[in-house]
Amino acid sequence: MAWEGRYQSSVRIVTQHLPVSDVEQDCDASLENISLLPRDGTDVARQWWHDHLRLTALRLPAFTDVAAQERHSGVMSFFFRNKGRASLTPICYAAAALNTMHRHDALRAGLVMGKLSGKVAIVTGASKGIGAGIARALAAEGAAVIVNYAASAEEAAVVVNSIVEAGGNALAVQGDVSRKESAVTLVSAAVEAFGRLDIVVNNSGIYEFGPIEDITEEHFHRQFNVNVLGLIQVTQAAVPHLGEGSSIINISSVCSHVTPPNAAVYVGTKGAVDAITGSFSKELGPRQIRVNAINPGLTRTEGTQTANMIPTERERAVIAQTPLRRVGEVSDIAPIAVFLASDDARWLTGEILIAAGGFH
Repeated sequence: MAWEGRYQSSVRIVTQHLPVSDVEQDCDASLENISLLPRDGTDVARQWWHDHLRLTALRLPAFTDVAAQERHSGVMSFFFRNKGRASLTPICYAAAALNTMHRHDALRAGLVMGKLSGKVAIVTGASKGIGAGIARALAAEGAAVIVNYAASAEEAAVVVNSIVEAGGNALAVQGDVSRKESAVTLVSAAVEAFGRLDIVVNNSGIYEFGPIEDITEEHFHRQFNVNVLGLIQVTQAAVPHLGEGSSIINISSVCSHVTPPNAAVYVGTKGAVDAITGSFSKELGPRQIRVNAINPGLTRTEGTQTANMIPTERERAVIAQTPLRRVGEVSDIAPIAVFLASDDARWLTGEILIAAGGFH
């Protein structure tokens, strides 16, 4: 693992460059040679090492500076939780490790806690686009993630592999959410694999645009079965496993508010998602289960590019009406899902969050 390599590097740096004598000068020299330190971490590391080495190597009885005491206590707490002895070399490793690790390495090593550590999430339609971005973002904050896909097994595997390589935990599960048995199997897979369920992101959705003359029963049912019925069935299967503090996040669309032409059925599905979000929030609120929706605007994804929505005259028209003067990126949407999934949003339920750069 990457973090283990950084651990060994830190120990070598400490043993080679930090003799007890002439502590502060050697400390500065050593820090100059630690290429793994991020620029913004160097000053913090240098100050901590100075503080600790004054106390340990020079055997000062205590710090008189409160900030130094806090820095020392924080790293000492980390060290005793994870390594268990207090010789000079491993203690210096603790300082180096905290400042050389990437966040995902530290999460993997159990040295820091993400906002969603210990939680389990299902993200439907997560093999690409917004769903894939949300799955990765939830995993980056410590959640174990079920990456659901309907047909794109290879793309789902790419998402899972990227999460695992970054130190996370994920499992791909096939299932067409418009089929009740698939929704039940999906939830069962999460509980069996990870022992619980805390977060449900209903992201699966399809869109087909056309004038009123082209609307057919098949066109109608195909979109409503996935976008609306699928959401209901996954939520229905999940609720018995959701405890207090759980979060359901429905991915809707700004289209439910701007109601563009030639999209009546799709707009209808997203209007239904908004209404269901409000109804479910009232029904599940007494159980302390939160239900909210994210309504993205036009977002750059594989789907919107394949559908020739980006780059086109339509994209330019949307940008012209968007105060922030661009279309959305997956990286604009995924952090909102992390927020809603976390305890930071504990007082939010029944909310429809439009994420469209000001476009309404």
